[in-house]
Amino acid sequence: MNKKYSFKIFVFCSIIILVGLSVRTVFCSVCHGMTKQKQPLVSIAQIDRVLPSPKILNHFTKQEHASLQPVLQWEKVENAPIYELEIYAENKKIFSSNRIYTAGYSVSLPQDVAGKNIYWHVRALNLDRSPITPYSEWETSFVDNSLPQKMVPQQTVDFNSGNGTNLLYPVYGWLPVQGATKYEVEILSQPPQQNEDTHPSIFRIGSGETTASDLYDEEKRNPNKPVYWRVRALKEDGEPLGSFSPAKK
Repeated sequence: MNKKYSFKIFVFCSIIILVGLSVRTVFCSVCHGMTKQKQPLVSIAQIDRVLPSPKILNHFTKQEHASLQPVLQWEKVENAPIYELEIYAENKKIFSSNRIYTAGYSVSLPQDVAGKNIYWHVRALNLDRSPITPYSEWETSFVDNSLPQKMVPQQTVDFNSGNGTNLLYPVYGWLPVQGATKYEVEILSQPPQQNEDTHPSIFRIGSGETTASDLYDEEKRNPNKPVYWRVRALKEDGEPLGSFSPAKK
């Protein structure tokens, strides 16, 4: 084979190798770009600072029992819009929800946990329902079915208790009740004739319904003429799930 022919073969092979390397580089770059694009976005919870876990506020013991309808409460976590609550009994999960928008919940426990301990913890979530805190420490609560079961929303707002609490347009708030579809707020001109009843008061001057755990009063209220308010949980058909809460001024 003469030198001229050998040189042509060498040049041709070199071109083939260079073209192959270029195609491989482009292909790998495209694949890398596609893979990179398909990677999920980093969750807010992964890049934000980790906040302290919620602190439990109420403790049920063998001296201070919980009913089968206990109100579980914890301290509000800074800027946390949602909470996730889990409840266990005898190593079995009996309740779980990641749609709790208040720092507390009134839960309905099954009858078979009466006379036993339940174990529960809670953590805060962001709007994507990703955790922004660790779970709280496990809380042990003793359940006593002899205690009355009150399907009553617990109010979370106190008016007329200091600066900034005398509002022309109040926002009424309470802890949600498991099983409630909506809530009815009743505004009264004076305390009701009977507390924690199931019927509207003769002193009713206003009312409103909501599926949330708070209600903005669209009626302007005179700070010098106090009113009273209470709330009850309703079923889907509009029937009361329980009685009205005690009236608050």
